[in-house]
Amino acid sequence: SSMGAVSHIVVRKARCSLAQPLVAAAASRQAAVVPRIAICGSGVAGASLAGVLSKQLGKAVKIDIFEHAPAGGDQGYGLELDEHGQEALARAGVYHRLWDMARPYSDSVLMCGPRGENPVRFCRPRLLQAWLPQYFAARPECNRAALRKILLEAAIERGVAGIHFDTRVVDIRRAQDCTITGEGGGRQTPAVELLGIGGRILGEYDLVVDAMGWSSTLRQHRVEPRAQVAAAGSDGSSAALDRGRTSALIHGSVDNPEEAWSQGLLDWMGQAGTFAIKGQRTMFFQRYGASLADNRTAFFYFVDRSDPDSLFGEMGIVKPTSRASGIWTGDSLAKAKQFLHKDLGDSVDSRLHEAIDSLDRITVRTNYIHDLEFQFKQADLPLICIGDSLRHCRVGGGGGLAMRDSLEVAAVLTRPHAFDQFGGCNLAPIRRVESGMMQRKDDYKRKNGQAFATIDLSNSWSHNVDHALLPWRADASAGERLHVYAKRLAMKLAGNTLIGIVNRLHTREARHYPGRVGSDAESPIYPSVEKALQEERFREKREECAEEQPLNSPVVLALPP
Repeated sequence: SSMGAVSHIVVRKARCSLAQPLVAAAASRQAAVVPRIAICGSGVAGASLAGVLSKQLGKAVKIDIFEHAPAGGDQGYGLELDEHGQEALARAGVYHRLWDMARPYSDSVLMCGPRGENPVRFCRPRLLQAWLPQYFAARPECNRAALRKILLEAAIERGVAGIHFDTRVVDIRRAQDCTITGEGGGRQTPAVELLGIGGRILGEYDLVVDAMGWSSTLRQHRVEPRAQVAAAGSDGSSAALDRGRTSALIHGSVDNPEEAWSQGLLDWMGQAGTFAIKGQRTMFFQRYGASLADNRTAFFYFVDRSDPDSLFGEMGIVKPTSRASGIWTGDSLAKAKQFLHKDLGDSVDSRLHEAIDSLDRITVRTNYIHDLEFQFKQADLPLICIGDSLRHCRVGGGGGLAMRDSLEVAAVLTRPHAFDQFGGCNLAPIRRVESGMMQRKDDYKRKNGQAFATIDLSNSWSHNVDHALLPWRADASAGERLHVYAKRLAMKLAGNTLIGIVNRLHTREARHYPGRVGSDAESPIYPSVEKALQEERFREKREECAEEQPLNSPVVLALPP
């Protein structure tokens, strides 16, 4: 019945028909074996999954997280939190900490050529945020280390998760003493053992989630690529990797640009959370501090090399043997800066050379992209790959895809009958989700990778359309050329119109809200995130009422209007 601004639903404790699937799933396992889940990797994907599962299932699951790096190791820089990432925070019960990890007004972007030509300024205007929150809600840059810390702390504090640092997962095998009895009430899938360095058994688990990233040692058990190479790990083990495409990524950080940069460089970047320079070379500067007082800014520079390791020789630096030793300061930092100055030459604005001089640290990493051609292996091992372990698309966007993967896997694992009464995992829905995740990553790579790579903002949009996006084919017929010409004309008109609109919107926003272009804690949120928050509040209220009320007594729940 309706009572004022809220609706009231009366249910009985003995019935679960109105319960959220997550509550029913947890309750159905209280008298069964508690499933043991191993999450390999504690980056964005692993931490998100641990946070969501610990919140949704509570003591109905046991989670072990294995991380090969030491506690406090480098976690990278920034991550744009899209609607799926924010929903993952809501499902993990930590959405209220969003602005403890995110920088206000960081969802504005400046793109231009290497001398500042052809600028395009993107922002999320307040008027459009209010009218169309499903497209223009707050989407800030967040600090990866803060995001990971908040998610892992929440999972551990709930008493269902533990993390093992300095622990490298090398392989997986079927548990020696596990018997599958098949249909008829027995265990449906085997338990598995995780193996560390030297064959040491790390534990026995009912499900293993591989979130170790593109260099995963477990991916070979799920994905069979077109070609494989053996890459020796630091422990002497070998991991089967795809023979994909590689390039080099030079990235670093400046602790406080406001102190290290000239006023001219600061004025050029302005308030933008991301400053992208796109010419013959591609580089980014990205704010990744977790508050307006934290001005740390990351630097990314892409270098095409068939053998990324050759860069170390060009710089005159010994190839590092670990992630920690690859973070350069002192003499190695100076040599890396010298290489960057030489590679850029005089093709860029002198202020960019100034920005390079201000870097406090630099490292070189392989920008590896998994091969597009693959097939899943037929295996009964309860193993699923998520994030970059499943498919590394490219630098940029992978963190958001990883959090969406975690959200979808958690949704499957929190359904009733995700595990049988002996702890065996129901693999059928897991495999369906895994296939969907792979397809989404392939689509993302095809739609977002090539077009951006070919754009050169040192030239006009019309020039980019003619020579980068829609070039002539030498053997094109007259009809084909006419078709391409029509597409060029439409793309030029649409592109120039859109660029003009977004630039005018940014100018208007900057005039009306000086120093506050973009989103903050008061900005509208995505409707899907608001729905998730409402569902979580309802679920928590139901659980509280279930604990307080005697069996079969009515429980009155107030739902939002």
